[in-house]
Amino acid sequence: MPIRFRNRDGNSRIDEPLLIHVDNQGAIKMANNPRFHERTKHIDVRYHAVRDEIEKGYIRVEYINTKDMVADIFTKPLPRDTHDKHVNAMGLRKIDG
Repeated sequence: MPIRFRNRDGNSRIDEPLLIHVDNQGAIKMANNPRFHERTKHIDVRYHAVRDEIEKGYIRVEYINTKDMVADIFTKPLPRDTHDKHVNAMGLRKIDG
């Protein structure tokens, strides 16, 4: 089933592939190559869903440098300057009160 979104106006559809930024080049290569790899035989078939969605054109993965991976703020402790950079990149603001 294709992943589809609507614009904020709620009317017009966005029919382009969902872009997922990834900072692991090995994961990108594995996701984009449907061929069986000896090194990936331990991965259960059900975890190949992303690969299937890429083949269908519903998802696109693109490399992003680790220092620019905003999602890291949710997964690991970061130096204060990096944390603040990611908070600002997400548009989060402190609410006083």
